[in-house]
This record gives sequence, structure tokens and C-alpha cells, in this order.
Amino acid sequence: GHCQERQVPQGNTGREWMIRAYFGERVPTEEEESEEKESSAEAAPAWRFRREDDESAVEPFAEAVSGMANGVEGTFRLGVLTVLPLQSVTDGKSIVQQYPRIEFAEEDNRLRGTLHIQFASWPHTKWLMSVDILDADDNILRHAENTHANSGIIERVAQIESATPHFDFDRETVLEKAAKFRFQIESVRTSQGNPVRFDEVIPLELALGTPEYAEAIKAQWIKFKKADDKVRGTALVWLLCWREPKWRLTVRLADADGQLVAEASRCIESRMEVQIGSNVRTRRDIEFLFGDLGAASDASRFEVVLERVPLDTNNE
Repeated sequence: GHCQERQVPQGNTGREWMIRAYFGERVPTEEEESEEKESSAEAAPAWRFRREDDESAVEPFAEAVSGMANGVEGTFRLGVLTVLPLQSVTDGKSIVQQYPRIEFAEEDNRLRGTLHIQFASWPHTKWLMSVDILDADDNILRHAENTHANSGIIERVAQIESATPHFDFDRETVLEKAAKFRFQIESVRTSQGNPVRFDEVIPLELALGTPEYAEAIKAQWIKFKKADDKVRGTALVWLLCWREPKWRLTVRLADADGQLVAEASRCIESRMEVQIGSNVRTRRDIEFLFGDLGAASDASRFEVVLERVPLDTNNE
């Protein structure tokens, strides 16, 4: 058919316009949109699109929590899939861009929230997810957590992996007062391994995010060298200038048989306090000493592990 040219609106309305067009929903004219807003007595969800299995249904969207990149709140409903418009918890390579969805249901005298989410298979990453059930005054009635780790497998390109983690609550104490829910996700550990090459910059694709920030820390590259009868390494890290959290970067060297021959670890933290939501970052060159020349100089593979650690961890 013929395409009708129309300027795309800006802001949330513009995003909804594009989503509705993408999923095949007829885009109303500006006059129809105006009439629909005037006749609607109840505010519609900020985001919605048609479900593939039911052309007449729409899915409500949760709303982003102020100051949080990966925290959303939505109306508590039973038996309804709610879309969670999260930002990526890393740099866009770990969570597939399709938005996750969550559904609450009663099962065996308990309330269960089921999350439908997709991840990229690489790099190997572990996520921590939490759901709070809230009353009308934003008081937390119940809290539940779950974790998920991808396979860490890559064949030329990362594959898509689906997951359905569950969150269980006491049904009796929740259903009477439940009005909203809050969902948060953060990546807490990621790792990458490659062949060792001395005196070369080896790129890394390791990043971790928090509920507040989509990318709080990123390891960009590592370089190994032999100097002064020692095996050393330097990693370039970009760190968000924020008083918390704290991170640990660990590098392990293995021989051709996969046996560990050397390991070094450093804790990283930023003592500069900035306002939530700012993007001030600092560069850190992290130095590692793997020991004297010997077994370490025969290393054929390395693994770099970036993880979040408690704030009271010693700087080792």
C-alpha cells in the first residue's frame, strides 16, 4: 500500500508512535489522538504494544524510577504481562533489546512473579534481580531476589538465551494491600578469556551496571609484558565517579593444559561523590604483578573477572 508521510512526535509519545507502527498497529491521525485523549477518563499506560498472540490486547508498560537506569515500577495486576522498559545493564551487549516482561499469578497458596527475559550468551555474566511488592503509600510489603547467569558461549557472535526466573511471595499478606511492584536488575560479575599475547593491547568487553547506572565500570583492554625478570599486566578501566559500589578485577593465567600458573587481583573504588544520574567517569590504569619469570611466562590463556564486592572488602 501507500505510505502516508507524518512527522514522528518527540518524547514518550514519539516512542509509543514508533512501537505501535513497528508492531503493525494502525497509527491514528493527530485528530484521532486528540479525541482519544479528551474522551479517556483514565490515564493510559505510557507505553504499550500489541501482543503477538492476541491482536485485541495491549500490554501495560511499567514506568522508569527516577534516577535509576534499570529500575521500574508498575501497577500490580494478576494474570497480566507488564513490559519493563529497562536500559541495558552493561553497554548494550548483555541484555537483548527486546524489553523483559513480568507476570504475577497465584500458585499453590503463594504469589509468584515470573519474569520473561532474554540475554546475550557472551560474555559470561551473572545478574541479580529483585522484585518489591508495594502498597499504595510505597511501603514495601514483600521483597524477593533471584539470580541468573548466561552460558558464556560464543560462536563467532553471541546467541540469544531466554530465561524465566521466578519470585515467590506470601500470598495472604500481599494480595490485600498490593498496589504496585518495583523491579530492579544489576550485573554483578562478568568474565572473558583469550589467548595470552605479550606486548600487545588485547581488547576486553567487560562492563557491569547497577540499578542506578547502565554502565558503572568498564574494562576496556589488558596488556601483558615481561620486564625486570617479572611477568606484569596493565588493564585500562573506566570507572563512574561515585562513592559506591566497589569492584574487584582478577586476572588468571593458565598453561596449555588449563592449569592455573598465576593469579593477581585488585580492588577498585571511587571516592569522589557526584550527583545520581551524572556521567562523570575517570580512567584507571590497574597494574598486576604475576611473579617471576618461569611458569607465568609460559601462560597460554588468560581470564579476566570483573565483579562487585562489599564496600568493607580490603583493597588487595
